[in-house]
Amino acid sequence: MQPKQIGKYSILGLLGQGNMGIVYKAQDKNTGQVYALKQILGESLLSPSSLARFQQEQKILSLLHHPCIVSIQDSGMENGLPYFVMDLVEGIPLSHILSQPLPYPKALYLIVLIAEILHYAHQKKVIHRDLKPQNILIQKKGLPIIMDFGIATILDEARLTMPGKILGSLAYMSPEQALGSKDISPASDVYSLGCILYQMLTGKILFHPKGKSQKEILYEIASHIPFLLDAFPSDVPASLHKICQKALEKKQQDRYQSAQEFSLDLKSLLPANLPLPDLPSLDIELEQKTQSTGFIPQTDSFSHFVLEKELGRGGMGIVYLARETQTSRKVALKILAKTEQTKNKARFLQEVRVLANLQHPNIVCLYEAGDTPELFFTMEYIEGQSLCYSVPKTKAKIQEGAVLFLKLAKALSFAHSQGIVHRDIKPANILVTKEGEPKIMDFGLAKVLQENQGLSQSKDILGTLLYMPPEQANGGMIDARADVYSLGATFYEFFTGHPPFSGKTSLQVLKDIFHKQPVPLQKFNSRIHREIQAIVLQCLAKDPAHRYSSAMLLSQDLENFLEGKPIQAKPCGSIQKTILWARRNPLASALLFFISLCLVLSLLALQKLWDAQRLWEENQKNLLSLHYKQGCTLFHQKKWDKALECFENGLKSKKDFQSYWMIACCYFLLEKPDICQQNLQKAIEVSPQEYPQLLLLQSLCYAEQKKTDKARETWKAAQKKFFHQAKAWDVFWEEQCQKQVQKLAFRMPLPDEPLEDRKARFFLLLPFLPVEEKQQSLWSIAREGKEQDLQEEFYKIGSLLYHAESGWQKELSHHVSPLVLKEIMLYAKGKWIFNMASLYWTRVSPKTQAHYASLYQKYYAMQIQSPVQKTFIEKKGEFNMVLIPPGQFLMGRPFSQEGDGPVLQVLVAEPYWIGESEITQKQWQSITGTTPWIKNQDKPEKHILLHDQAPATYICSERMEVEFLPLLGKEYALPDDVQWEYACRAGTTSLGFWGQESPHAYMWYKENTSSSKDIETFLLQKAGQKLPNPWNLFDMAGNAVEVCKNSFFSYSWFAETKGEYSFETLYAWDKTRIYRGGNIGSNLDECYSCTRGEMLMDHDNPVLGFRLVRVYKSNP
Repeated sequence: MQPKQIGKYSILGLLGQGNMGIVYKAQDKNTGQVYALKQILGESLLSPSSLARFQQEQKILSLLHHPCIVSIQDSGMENGLPYFVMDLVEGIPLSHILSQPLPYPKALYLIVLIAEILHYAHQKKVIHRDLKPQNILIQKKGLPIIMDFGIATILDEARLTMPGKILGSLAYMSPEQALGSKDISPASDVYSLGCILYQMLTGKILFHPKGKSQKEILYEIASHIPFLLDAFPSDVPASLHKICQKALEKKQQDRYQSAQEFSLDLKSLLPANLPLPDLPSLDIELEQKTQSTGFIPQTDSFSHFVLEKELGRGGMGIVYLARETQTSRKVALKILAKTEQTKNKARFLQEVRVLANLQHPNIVCLYEAGDTPELFFTMEYIEGQSLCYSVPKTKAKIQEGAVLFLKLAKALSFAHSQGIVHRDIKPANILVTKEGEPKIMDFGLAKVLQENQGLSQSKDILGTLLYMPPEQANGGMIDARADVYSLGATFYEFFTGHPPFSGKTSLQVLKDIFHKQPVPLQKFNSRIHREIQAIVLQCLAKDPAHRYSSAMLLSQDLENFLEGKPIQAKPCGSIQKTILWARRNPLASALLFFISLCLVLSLLALQKLWDAQRLWEENQKNLLSLHYKQGCTLFHQKKWDKALECFENGLKSKKDFQSYWMIACCYFLLEKPDICQQNLQKAIEVSPQEYPQLLLLQSLCYAEQKKTDKARETWKAAQKKFFHQAKAWDVFWEEQCQKQVQKLAFRMPLPDEPLEDRKARFFLLLPFLPVEEKQQSLWSIAREGKEQDLQEEFYKIGSLLYHAESGWQKELSHHVSPLVLKEIMLYAKGKWIFNMASLYWTRVSPKTQAHYASLYQKYYAMQIQSPVQKTFIEKKGEFNMVLIPPGQFLMGRPFSQEGDGPVLQVLVAEPYWIGESEITQKQWQSITGTTPWIKNQDKPEKHILLHDQAPATYICSERMEVEFLPLLGKEYALPDDVQWEYACRAGTTSLGFWGQESPHAYMWYKENTSSSKDIETFLLQKAGQKLPNPWNLFDMAGNAVEVCKNSFFSYSWFAETKGEYSFETLYAWDKTRIYRGGNIGSNLDECYSCTRGEMLMDHDNPVLGFRLVRVYKSNP
């Protein structure tokens, strides 16, 4: 209902309403002056971000004093809703006069005036972000007025927009806004002004949204370059075409950098008889800021890496040879240049995601990715040579080349099975290690099949021309067969010394790719087998249908060649089949040949027999290696049954201790300790040396079999042979406790990574793998090198065998396996506690996490002889509280750099009591004797439920600390940030403690508080009606938000201080306080366990409440 009066202003009528506020036509009762009055909506008041944006608009209008910008005259508060008063400007919106093109002199006149006004705002560091004809009013005198600064922002101040959120009007927004970038500048408003100029001159909207989805429009804005010249009327000067085109450049750095620069170019085209009105002089000096065009290291370090030398530069950034400071491991460090972030950030991040999904022995391994101080990722550093560094001149070298060809075909087949096409296979992107293993690199142009291809236009030509198939060179659709062609072209150069087509010009190469057949390989190198020639030429077929349909079929043909079997690339005649039979049966063929030629040719026959035997042995050795590598690939993909088949096939030709080792690991993960033990014994028997991993794994296997004495005997054998200089276990764990990692990289699972309890065991076994396989794994996070990892596992197993026979560990051992128990036992601050921050724990399903955490709470309470729940009576009030056991957990939101991220590893060393629910109205009144809402107010505010068991709200934190807490005594307090989130999560690492279950059963929030969308109907609910979290706490996520006792600070800033501050030092560092959880008006994404916001200590709100914590004492 429209109010009749707000403050001293009579409401005359409604002017308009937006998402955040409503605008009335209002009259000052004292002066009779008519104004526009804007008041925040009641629904927006419940959102701290909406209230902050409303206050931001008021602040911006107060900064701007210009006759052509609507100015603010007054402000106030009515019924708890803030408002401000602006000049009422009469005129018509610019959008009403743009139904047809304007004469270009008139368009120039208006756009120059708007640019001058905009330049004034930019000098005040204000970016409008929503410039469009509807927000520009034309007065009767012809002067434009800029309005609606509702989503404007002030440069160099904290942003109110979350990263990735898109604000603005689609038809006029800049490419950087369409991409959700935080990198907004005056050039963003210049782009919007360019769109308005285009519409003035043509009568058309540059990117019209009609009939298109938002996704399609955003894609056009971000990547489509319109051809403007055809749309302009013939009388528009060519110089104006260029000015408009420059204002509409996709890259910010290519546009006009200020509205004044844009205006000066436009003024030069104004007719002499069309003078501009005099606007107020703007004698404001802007501080010029020089921005780096890219990352240029001023020192030899970058994050936690030491830079040794530059390896190369590409289209997206620079690659350095670097060394990790903690492990001294050499890595290839790739850094995205700042100048490329707008254009190539998405492709750079896609390369990270592609490499993260490709764990294969012949594909370069991704180690780490991050965004501080710049976007980067590190890869395996390959010490070797390019694939085509020399042409094979002997049959043995050609044979080795065929094996390389086979390994690379299998690697591409694996990539294709993951839905990834490389698109740039060439010799420079393949390195051969010193051990002879080929590695595919540089997935910067890779294409993810069955995914929205927003990174390249359908006609874009990406790749290297000399190795490009015809369909790719023509800008057509490509699939896995494009990589088959490029691999064939690469090996054509490997065997002959030059690529299939190498014209003098790019045009000549293109003609040859489309029309010319490659010269047969044997004309350049007569030692090339005809089978190899046939395989390569089939890869290079012009028509994709005539090539191998997949890299797997190519690898099968190469295997047939290596094993002396007929190939599919070329049908074999009777003579050829006879030759192949002779290769498969060298002894029989040699005997026949010996009988035919008798003694005269006996020496020659023996020589050939010896060559054939040696070749067969080499092939067998290569096949054994292939089976092992393929098995390891399947192992890292967590396909352990299929991995077992590969390892066992490899053992048919030769006993191999590493194969037995990996078989034992597979059976361990499949929870078959008896078979695992048998293969471990075989590995130890045939191993050329003793490995600590085998003994530790064997000890752990005995523990799984409930053979504790055997387990301890094996562990002591490992101690005697490998860890005889180990420290006392308590000394070691105390040292580890002091090395808390505050910022984690790939420890948390990726958003689309499935969580499965059985596969989570994989991460517990990583330290016991052969070293090379551990390094191949993406998840091998070597904090202090392989020796330190093994030493830590040595202590973990020892702790399991000697310190799990009492306390909560003993009780929990009836529910979890020894492999899991040794990972969740953590010794810190002189006691054994639960570790909820391990690599394993983050991969367990939320349901299992909740179950284990609930058992831990129960058994820890038993250990300290305390009830889990207890009622404390203070004065006339009863307070039901729950015991929270100590532990280590992951705090914050993964992959976030805002106020609630990144993830921090935090230790809660002591138990404490926390309120079962929020403080109720009855409890407040029993202690203070007053109603909880504002003093001297007869009726409560909207949204407050009058009930003894309803939350006590509308109390600022100052009142809580002055009127309530002192009456309870020093043992009671508000929870701090850590205590609240630790209790809320209750052992879970998911965004919400309810995991994959419906949140409706656990909390009151916007979706289930009211059947109506009207914010007026939202009402707080009685405490304790929904299900509790795993630690029996009610309403942690919804109903009323809850105040904590410490000031607000950013987790990303805290992590960068590297221990300079502690949480305790930040409790009262300013006059703000943190609030946690969601409320009755919150969306689901505002109710997560990590959600946190900021407010002033004297701020109150109808949905603002609190709960208590109490110090735990063993003898209360």
